[in-house]
Amino acid sequence: MKTSREWRAEGHEEDRARRAMIVFPVRRPTGWPSRVLVCRASPLGPRLAFTLIELMLAVSIMAIIMTIGLPAFVNAMKKEDLRKAVSDVIEGCSHARAQAVLKGVPMEFVIRAEDGSLSVQSASVRTGDSLASKSDSQQEQPTAESATAAASFHGQLPHDVGIKLLYVNFQDKMESPEARVRFFPNGTCDECTIILFSSKGEKKVSLEIVTGLADVETLR
Repeated sequence: MKTSREWRAEGHEEDRARRAMIVFPVRRPTGWPSRVLVCRASPLGPRLAFTLIELMLAVSIMAIIMTIGLPAFVNAMKKEDLRKAVSDVIEGCSHARAQAVLKGVPMEFVIRAEDGSLSVQSASVRTGDSLASKSDSQQEQPTAESATAAASFHGQLPHDVGIKLLYVNFQDKMESPEARVRFFPNGTCDECTIILFSSKGEKKVSLEIVTGLADVETLR
């Protein structure tokens, strides 16, 4: 036997079930039996799309965020250009040193002032610090293997990055159309100091003569 409390609990459940049901009478032609269509109401109510005001508000917030973050993004990109230029110079020097040691022939890291291009190629025949006086037919020609290895590196200084100072073997090369830094099979290299600058900073790249390794110093 059910107690009165259990009967009341069942009654409450039936009341809630009836309230959750919506009854819609269905009209039928005259003479047809009347039927009832029963549909369960959704507890969440009807689904609504975003209104025009909500969309405009979201777009406005996105525009404000982009406006605030754009200057910081531009500054970061300018700093990134300077870091990329320093990285290209270091990579070119490392590549020239490695090829000189592996191939057993002197290599040159070349910086051209006209377009700011960086490249590595086989070194010309030199006596001391000057070119040897030989005809074109007598000059040493690089082998195909060394030429292919040298051609594997090419770099380019970004347009907003310039060279403030360029010394090779303690000689100013700022007025020269190109500067050549030699790397030798024993791991040594020419003395070289380069200062790269942009609107956001300056960095100095210097080569250690004995080891041929590059060192980077931030000036500002």
